[in-house]
Amino acid sequence: MQHRMTPKAAFVALAVAIAWVASSCAIPLGDLGGPSAVAYAINEGGTIVGVSELPGSTVALPLRRAFLRLPDGTVSELPSLPGADEVGAVDINDAGQVVGLARFGTADPTNGATHLARWPGDGTVEDLGPIGDLDATVRAVDEQGRIVGTTGGTANETNAFVFDPAVGHVEELPDLPDGQSSVALGMNDVGDVVGYQWVDAQVAPVRWDLDAGTATDLTATWGAAALSGINDAGTVVGQARFVTTSPPGSIVQGAILRPGETAPTPLVDTTWAFPIAIDDDEVVVGWDPHAPGGTRAFRWEQSTGLVHVGDPESYAYDVNDRGQVVGANGPRAALFVRLP
Repeated sequence: MQHRMTPKAAFVALAVAIAWVASSCAIPLGDLGGPSAVAYAINEGGTIVGVSELPGSTVALPLRRAFLRLPDGTVSELPSLPGADEVGAVDINDAGQVVGLARFGTADPTNGATHLARWPGDGTVEDLGPIGDLDATVRAVDEQGRIVGTTGGTANETNAFVFDPAVGHVEELPDLPDGQSSVALGMNDVGDVVGYQWVDAQVAPVRWDLDAGTATDLTATWGAAALSGINDAGTVVGQARFVTTSPPGSIVQGAILRPGETAPTPLVDTTWAFPIAIDDDEVVVGWDPHAPGGTRAFRWEQSTGLVHVGDPESYAYDVNDRGQVVGANGPRAALFVRLP
Protein backbone atom coordinates (compact mmCIF):
# COMPACT_ATOMS: atom_id res chain seq x y z
CA MET A 1 0.00 0.00 0.00
CA GLN A 2 2.85 2.41 0.73
CA HIS A 3 5.01 1.33 -2.20
CA ARG A 4 5.02 4.35 -4.51
CA MET A 5 6.56 4.18 -7.97
CA THR A 6 6.99 6.65 -10.83
CA PRO A 7 5.02 6.39 -14.10
CA LYS A 8 6.47 4.21 -16.88
CA ALA A 9 5.35 2.65 -20.17
CA ALA A 10 1.75 1.52 -20.57
CA PHE A 11 0.68 -2.08 -20.16
CA VAL A 12 2.13 -4.45 -22.75
CA ALA A 13 0.01 -7.42 -23.74
CA LEU A 14 1.10 -10.75 -22.30
CA ALA A 15 1.62 -12.31 -25.73
CA VAL A 16 4.07 -9.54 -26.64
CA ALA A 17 5.81 -9.68 -23.27
CA ILE A 18 6.66 -13.35 -23.69
CA ALA A 19 8.85 -12.47 -26.68
CA TRP A 20 11.27 -10.45 -24.54
CA VAL A 21 11.09 -12.38 -21.28
CA ALA A 22 14.52 -13.92 -21.89
CA SER A 23 16.14 -10.50 -21.59
CA SER A 24 13.92 -8.84 -18.96
CA CYS A 25 12.74 -11.74 -16.79
CA ALA A 26 9.58 -9.78 -15.99
CA ILE A 27 6.15 -10.08 -17.61
CA PRO A 28 3.94 -7.03 -16.90
CA LEU A 29 0.50 -7.86 -15.58
CA GLY A 30 -2.74 -6.02 -16.12
CA ASP A 31 -3.87 -3.45 -13.56
CA LEU A 32 -6.54 -0.79 -13.05
CA GLY A 33 -4.97 1.77 -15.36
CA GLY A 34 -3.28 4.17 -12.97
CA PRO A 35 0.38 5.20 -12.78
CA SER A 36 1.51 2.24 -10.64
CA ALA A 37 0.54 -1.21 -9.40
CA VAL A 38 2.03 -3.93 -7.19
CA ALA A 39 1.25 -7.68 -7.13
CA TYR A 40 1.52 -8.88 -3.56
CA ALA A 41 0.45 -12.52 -3.70
CA ILE A 42 -0.23 -15.51 -5.96
CA ASN A 43 -1.98 -18.74 -5.02
CA GLU A 44 -1.36 -22.25 -6.36
CA GLY A 45 -3.93 -21.76 -9.09
CA GLY A 46 -2.13 -18.69 -10.40
CA THR A 47 -4.64 -16.06 -9.26
CA ILE A 48 -2.85 -12.83 -8.31
CA VAL A 49 -3.92 -10.00 -6.01
CA GLY A 50 -2.45 -6.63 -5.22
CA VAL A 51 -2.87 -2.87 -5.25
CA SER A 52 -3.29 -0.62 -8.27
CA GLU A 53 -3.71 3.10 -8.62
CA LEU A 54 -6.68 4.32 -10.62
CA PRO A 55 -6.47 6.74 -13.54
CA GLY A 56 -6.07 10.28 -12.18
CA SER A 57 -4.17 9.16 -9.09
CA THR A 58 -1.46 11.60 -8.00
CA VAL A 59 1.14 11.86 -5.24
CA ALA A 60 -1.04 14.47 -3.51
CA LEU A 61 -4.24 12.44 -3.95
CA PRO A 62 -3.47 8.74 -4.40
CA LEU A 63 -6.35 6.58 -5.58
CA ARG A 64 -5.35 3.02 -4.61
CA ARG A 65 -7.66 0.03 -4.92
CA ALA A 66 -7.42 -3.75 -4.60
CA PHE A 67 -7.26 -5.79 -7.80
CA LEU A 68 -7.51 -9.45 -8.73
CA ARG A 69 -5.98 -11.05 -11.83
CA LEU A 70 -7.24 -14.46 -12.97
CA PRO A 71 -4.92 -16.96 -14.71
CA ASP A 72 -6.56 -16.12 -18.06
CA GLY A 73 -5.35 -12.51 -17.70
CA THR A 74 -8.69 -10.98 -16.69
CA VAL A 75 -8.17 -8.12 -14.22
CA SER A 76 -10.92 -6.71 -12.01
CA GLU A 77 -11.21 -4.21 -9.19
CA LEU A 78 -12.29 -5.77 -5.91
CA PRO A 79 -15.12 -3.96 -4.10
CA SER A 80 -14.09 -1.36 -1.52
CA LEU A 81 -15.38 -0.82 1.99
CA PRO A 82 -17.75 2.17 1.99
CA GLY A 83 -15.93 5.41 2.77
CA ALA A 84 -12.41 3.95 2.51
CA ASP A 85 -9.71 6.24 1.10
CA GLU A 86 -7.34 3.42 0.12
CA VAL A 87 -7.93 -0.33 -0.28
CA GLY A 88 -5.38 -3.05 -0.95
CA ALA A 89 -5.31 -6.85 -1.30
CA VAL A 90 -2.21 -8.52 0.16
CA ASP A 91 -2.82 -12.29 0.09
CA ILE A 92 -5.03 -15.02 -1.37
CA ASN A 93 -5.38 -18.66 -0.34
CA ASP A 94 -6.14 -21.64 -2.57
CA ALA A 95 -9.85 -21.42 -1.76
CA GLY A 96 -9.89 -17.96 -3.33
CA GLN A 97 -10.30 -15.98 -0.12
CA VAL A 98 -8.55 -12.62 -0.45
CA VAL A 99 -7.45 -10.52 2.52
CA GLY A 100 -6.15 -7.01 2.81
CA LEU A 101 -6.87 -3.68 4.39
CA ALA A 102 -8.82 -0.47 4.01
CA ARG A 103 -7.61 2.89 5.26
CA PHE A 104 -9.88 5.67 6.41
CA GLY A 105 -9.03 9.30 7.15
CA THR A 106 -5.70 9.27 5.35
CA ALA A 107 -5.75 13.07 5.07
CA ASP A 108 -5.34 13.27 8.87
CA PRO A 109 -2.68 10.69 9.88
CA THR A 110 -3.16 11.41 13.61
CA ASN A 111 -6.78 10.26 13.46
CA GLY A 112 -6.77 7.81 10.55
CA ALA A 113 -7.72 4.16 10.97
CA THR A 114 -7.05 0.85 9.22
CA HIS A 115 -9.64 -1.93 8.94
CA LEU A 116 -9.10 -5.60 8.14
CA ALA A 117 -10.85 -6.50 4.87
CA ARG A 118 -11.78 -9.89 3.43
CA TRP A 119 -13.12 -10.80 0.01
CA PRO A 120 -14.71 -14.28 0.35
CA GLY A 121 -14.85 -14.88 -3.40
CA ASP A 122 -18.54 -14.20 -4.01
CA GLY A 123 -18.17 -10.63 -5.27
CA THR A 124 -18.57 -9.02 -1.86
CA VAL A 125 -16.23 -7.46 0.69
CA GLU A 126 -16.38 -7.86 4.47
CA ASP A 127 -15.23 -5.42 7.14
CA LEU A 128 -13.60 -7.52 9.87
CA GLY A 129 -13.05 -4.52 12.10
CA PRO A 130 -10.39 -1.93 12.96
CA ILE A 131 -6.78 -3.02 13.53
CA GLY A 132 -5.27 0.30 14.57
CA ASP A 133 -3.97 3.48 12.97
CA LEU A 134 -2.67 3.99 9.44
CA ASP A 135 0.54 2.03 10.20
CA ALA A 136 -1.35 -1.25 10.75
CA THR A 137 -0.57 -4.02 8.25
CA VAL A 138 -2.02 -7.31 7.03
CA ARG A 139 0.38 -10.05 5.91
CA ALA A 140 -1.19 -13.42 5.13
CA VAL A 141 -4.15 -15.82 5.13
CA ASP A 142 -3.80 -19.59 5.51
CA GLU A 143 -5.96 -22.39 4.10
CA GLN A 144 -8.15 -22.32 7.24
CA GLY A 145 -8.88 -18.65 6.65
CA ARG A 146 -6.79 -17.41 9.57
CA ILE A 147 -5.34 -13.96 8.93
CA VAL A 148 -2.24 -12.45 10.53
CA GLY A 149 -0.81 -8.97 10.59
CA THR A 150 0.33 -6.19 12.90
CA THR A 151 -1.76 -3.55 14.60
CA GLY A 152 -0.82 0.11 14.48
CA GLY A 153 -0.87 2.09 17.70
CA THR A 154 0.42 5.05 19.63
CA ALA A 155 4.00 5.60 20.85
CA ASN A 156 5.37 3.13 18.25
CA GLU A 157 3.68 0.25 20.08
CA THR A 158 2.55 -2.53 17.72
CA ASN A 159 1.16 -6.02 18.26
CA ALA A 160 1.14 -9.10 16.04
CA PHE A 161 -2.44 -10.35 15.64
CA VAL A 162 -4.51 -13.19 14.28
CA PHE A 163 -8.08 -13.18 13.03
CA ASP A 164 -9.47 -16.71 13.35
CA PRO A 165 -12.85 -17.25 11.64
CA ALA A 166 -13.70 -19.71 14.41
CA VAL A 167 -13.34 -16.90 16.95
CA GLY A 168 -14.67 -14.05 14.83
CA HIS A 169 -12.51 -11.18 16.00
CA VAL A 170 -8.91 -10.00 16.08
CA GLU A 171 -6.74 -11.30 18.92
CA GLU A 172 -3.18 -10.30 19.80
CA LEU A 173 -0.57 -13.03 19.52
CA PRO A 174 1.22 -13.84 22.81
CA ASP A 175 4.29 -11.86 23.83
CA LEU A 176 7.71 -13.15 24.79
CA PRO A 177 8.67 -12.52 28.43
CA ASP A 178 9.42 -8.77 28.74
CA GLY A 179 8.60 -8.39 25.05
CA GLN A 180 7.21 -5.23 23.47
CA SER A 181 6.08 -4.17 19.98
CA SER A 182 5.69 -7.50 18.18
CA VAL A 183 5.47 -7.72 14.37
CA ALA A 184 4.12 -10.66 12.31
CA LEU A 185 5.70 -11.02 8.85
CA GLY A 186 5.24 -14.58 7.56
CA MET A 187 2.85 -17.52 7.82
CA ASN A 188 2.53 -21.09 6.54
CA ASP A 189 -0.48 -23.39 6.23
CA VAL A 190 0.20 -25.53 9.31
CA GLY A 191 -0.30 -22.89 12.00
CA ASP A 192 3.12 -21.23 12.20
CA VAL A 193 3.71 -17.46 12.13
CA VAL A 194 7.12 -15.74 12.20
CA GLY A 195 8.27 -12.20 12.88
CA TYR A 196 10.06 -10.40 15.65
CA GLN A 197 9.61 -8.59 18.95
CA TRP A 198 11.68 -6.10 20.92
CA VAL A 199 13.07 -7.57 24.15
CA ASP A 200 15.38 -5.46 26.33
CA ALA A 201 15.99 -3.08 23.39
CA GLN A 202 17.09 -6.00 21.15
CA VAL A 203 15.29 -7.54 18.18
CA ALA A 204 14.25 -11.09 19.06
CA PRO A 205 13.12 -13.49 16.29
CA VAL A 206 9.77 -15.08 17.15
CA ARG A 207 7.82 -18.10 15.98
CA TRP A 208 4.17 -18.29 17.00
CA ASP A 209 2.16 -21.53 17.03
CA LEU A 210 -1.47 -20.62 16.33
CA ASP A 211 -2.78 -24.03 17.36
CA ALA A 212 -0.91 -24.14 20.67
CA GLY A 213 -1.23 -20.40 21.33
CA THR A 214 2.48 -20.05 22.12
CA ALA A 215 5.36 -17.73 21.25
CA THR A 216 8.94 -19.05 21.01
CA ASP A 217 12.06 -16.90 21.17
CA LEU A 218 14.50 -18.13 18.47
CA THR A 219 17.41 -15.93 19.52
CA ALA A 220 19.42 -19.01 20.56
CA THR A 221 19.66 -20.12 16.92
CA TRP A 222 19.14 -16.89 14.93
CA GLY A 223 20.71 -14.28 17.18
CA ALA A 224 19.24 -10.80 16.72
CA ALA A 225 17.02 -11.28 13.67
CA ALA A 226 13.71 -10.45 12.00
CA LEU A 227 12.01 -13.48 10.43
CA SER A 228 9.95 -12.89 7.31
CA GLY A 229 8.87 -16.22 5.82
CA ILE A 230 8.21 -19.87 6.72
CA ASN A 231 7.15 -22.81 4.56
CA ASP A 232 5.06 -25.83 5.56
CA ALA A 233 8.19 -27.87 6.38
CA GLY A 234 9.26 -25.22 8.91
CA THR A 235 12.16 -23.76 6.91
CA VAL A 236 12.49 -20.08 7.83
CA VAL A 237 14.02 -17.07 6.08
CA GLY A 238 14.79 -13.66 7.52
CA GLN A 239 17.37 -11.00 8.23
CA ALA A 240 20.18 -11.98 10.64
CA ARG A 241 23.38 -10.35 11.86
CA PHE A 242 26.63 -12.17 11.06
CA VAL A 243 30.10 -11.46 12.44
CA THR A 244 32.73 -10.46 9.88
CA THR A 245 36.50 -10.79 10.22
CA SER A 246 37.63 -8.56 7.34
CA PRO A 247 36.91 -5.91 8.29
CA PRO A 248 36.09 -6.81 11.91
CA GLY A 249 32.48 -6.13 12.73
CA SER A 250 29.13 -7.47 11.56
CA ILE A 251 26.72 -7.31 8.65
CA VAL A 252 22.98 -7.91 8.34
CA GLN A 253 22.19 -10.47 5.65
CA GLY A 254 19.29 -12.47 4.31
CA ALA A 255 19.49 -16.02 5.64
CA ILE A 256 17.78 -19.42 5.70
CA LEU A 257 17.43 -21.96 8.52
CA ARG A 258 16.04 -25.47 8.06
CA PRO A 259 14.58 -27.65 10.83
CA GLY A 260 17.36 -29.35 12.77
CA GLU A 261 20.04 -26.83 11.81
CA THR A 262 21.73 -24.93 14.62
CA ALA A 263 22.44 -21.64 12.85
CA PRO A 264 21.15 -19.75 9.80
CA THR A 265 23.08 -19.73 6.52
CA PRO A 266 23.41 -16.49 4.50
CA LEU A 267 21.69 -16.59 1.12
CA VAL A 268 24.70 -14.78 -0.36
CA ASP A 269 27.86 -13.37 1.21
CA THR A 270 27.98 -9.91 -0.29
CA THR A 271 24.51 -8.36 -0.02
CA TRP A 272 21.74 -7.64 2.44
CA ALA A 273 19.18 -9.40 0.18
CA PHE A 274 15.87 -8.92 1.96
CA PRO A 275 14.00 -12.27 1.77
CA ILE A 276 10.21 -11.92 1.85
CA ALA A 277 8.71 -15.34 1.06
CA ILE A 278 9.68 -19.02 0.68
CA ASP A 279 7.78 -21.87 -0.99
CA ASP A 280 7.77 -25.56 -0.11
CA ASP A 281 10.63 -26.25 -2.57
CA GLU A 282 12.76 -23.63 -0.77
CA VAL A 283 12.55 -21.05 -3.52
CA VAL A 284 13.14 -17.73 -1.75
CA VAL A 285 12.14 -14.35 -3.19
CA GLY A 286 12.64 -10.75 -2.12
CA TRP A 287 14.77 -7.82 -3.16
CA ASP A 288 18.41 -6.80 -3.10
CA PRO A 289 18.88 -3.12 -2.16
CA HIS A 290 22.54 -3.18 -3.22
CA ALA A 291 22.08 -4.60 -6.72
CA PRO A 292 23.81 -2.86 -9.65
CA GLY A 293 21.67 0.05 -10.80
CA GLY A 294 19.37 0.02 -7.80
CA THR A 295 17.08 -2.28 -5.82
CA ARG A 296 16.20 -5.43 -7.79
CA ALA A 297 13.90 -8.39 -7.25
CA PHE A 298 15.65 -11.71 -6.70
CA ARG A 299 14.94 -15.41 -6.75
CA TRP A 300 17.16 -17.75 -4.69
CA GLU A 301 17.50 -21.52 -4.83
CA GLN A 302 20.21 -23.72 -3.36
CA SER A 303 21.20 -24.96 -6.81
CA THR A 304 21.45 -21.57 -8.51
CA GLY A 305 22.12 -19.13 -5.70
CA LEU A 306 20.72 -15.61 -5.88
CA VAL A 307 19.58 -14.44 -9.32
CA HIS A 308 18.24 -10.95 -10.03
CA VAL A 309 15.00 -11.29 -11.98
CA GLY A 310 13.84 -7.70 -12.46
CA ASP A 311 14.96 -4.31 -13.64
CA PRO A 312 16.28 -1.63 -11.27
CA GLU A 313 13.60 -0.64 -8.74
CA SER A 314 11.89 -4.04 -8.80
CA TYR A 315 10.55 -6.00 -5.85
CA ALA A 316 9.42 -9.64 -5.41
CA TYR A 317 6.74 -10.25 -2.78
CA ASP A 318 5.46 -13.81 -3.15
CA VAL A 319 6.15 -17.22 -4.68
CA ASN A 320 3.79 -20.19 -4.94
CA ASP A 321 4.74 -23.87 -4.92
CA ARG A 322 4.86 -23.84 -8.74
CA GLY A 323 7.73 -21.35 -8.49
CA GLN A 324 5.72 -18.44 -9.89
CA VAL A 325 7.01 -15.14 -8.50
CA VAL A 326 5.09 -11.86 -8.36
CA GLY A 327 5.87 -8.31 -7.33
CA ALA A 328 6.58 -5.00 -9.04
CA ASN A 329 8.97 -4.19 -11.88
CA GLY A 330 9.34 -0.43 -11.80
CA PRO A 331 5.82 1.01 -11.57
CA ARG A 332 4.03 -2.08 -12.93
CA ALA A 333 2.82 -5.27 -11.28
CA ALA A 334 4.86 -8.16 -12.67
CA LEU A 335 5.29 -11.90 -12.94
CA PHE A 336 9.00 -12.72 -12.72
CA VAL A 337 10.21 -15.59 -14.87
CA ARG A 338 13.38 -17.59 -14.31
CA LEU A 339 15.80 -17.61 -17.22
CA PRO A 340 16.18 -20.97 -19.00
